[in-house]
Amino acid sequence: MNLKSKQILVTGGAGFIGSHLVEALSEKSNVYIIDKYNCDLTDFPKLQKAIREIKPEIIFHLAAFTSPERNVDSEFIFRNNFYSTINLFKALKGDFSLFVNTGTCEEYGDGPTPFKESQTPIPVSPYSASKIASTYYCQMLHNVYDLPIITLRPFLTYGPRQRNTKMLIPSTILSILKNKELKMTKGEQTRDFVYVKDVVEAYIKAAQNKKAIGEIINIGSGKEYKIKDIVSKIIHITKSNLKPQKVLPYRKGETMHFYCSNLKAKKLLRWQPKTSFEQGLIKTIDWYKNNI
Repeated sequence: MNLKSKQILVTGGAGFIGSHLVEALSEKSNVYIIDKYNCDLTDFPKLQKAIREIKPEIIFHLAAFTSPERNVDSEFIFRNNFYSTINLFKALKGDFSLFVNTGTCEEYGDGPTPFKESQTPIPVSPYSASKIASTYYCQMLHNVYDLPIITLRPFLTYGPRQRNTKMLIPSTILSILKNKELKMTKGEQTRDFVYVKDVVEAYIKAAQNKKAIGEIINIGSGKEYKIKDIVSKIIHITKSNLKPQKVLPYRKGETMHFYCSNLKAKKLLRWQPKTSFEQGLIKTIDWYKNNI
């Protein structure tokens, strides 16, 4: 699909990935943003009014409340992630050319690695459960009503403008730059990280590819990195003398191996990450240095 001159709506467009996506799309299309600051997706009358005014042809749905914690309020999470997705489709009334839903790597839980789109999701938190529900809802709408929907599952995305300081990379960088003590686990668990600009490219490639409609697609590096090695690499790049204290326990139900197969994205979207992990970290650290 040609995105040029289309009416495009990005939910969560002021967020981390969303803001980078809006930046890339704005060069070619008319882009509108809905986020918690101007229109809460749980407020259906306000959402319906916004959809009527925008009349979006393509929707990139990134708005969500993100938390890997196990003890957060499930009702709050489902209202902000699952029910807001239902509201969005209700307001659209099926009148759109393409809907790109954002799932999450958390849907795989502690399943076998490398994670493949064909395996059964395993919820390990209210957040992952809410995103699984949204993914299944989108699949139902496509299968039963033939709505043009794609679900992308980004893996752990990092880069400039990431303001969730509870995430590993920003929290480590900020601790080093502010010379604060850095507490962590033993760091033997692995994770799959992908640079934000590469994730944005995947969204755009998916929207331009009719063969992606109806599919669930992993967007990750396909590589596993140990947490302790990531922290060491950040310390090395920043030339810091900070010594991490490996005193924290692993989370209950901690997944020790966490990375994807990105073969489907390579074959279907002709996409793979272009930014090496070290290049991405250097760009990210530079941004935090200038914007701390």
